[in-house]
Amino acid sequence: MAPYIEISNTRLGLDVKPPRFHYGVRICPEPDYWGGLSGCTYQEGISWGKFVPPAEGGRFAEVLSDATLVWPLLMVGLLERIPAKSVPA
Repeated sequence: MAPYIEISNTRLGLDVKPPRFHYGVRICPEPDYWGGLSGCTYQEGISWGKFVPPAEGGRFAEVLSDATLVWPLLMVGLLERIPAKSVPA
């Protein structure tokens, strides 16, 4: 989305600010130095303007594991933190 906004701003003279993400979790089975993330770490994303830096409130985590193992655990943890909505009888 950000490249499209940048091109539109340049070619159409718009002044649209691309969205920046405040939170993120990356699940990848290998560290970035092996090339699995294609060099796209959160630190690089901050320099490109995709993410809000931690100094401004951005929070990011990188989990070095397989998503089929970690995703269900993350979802259960999230669901435990969200208060259940009461269903009318």
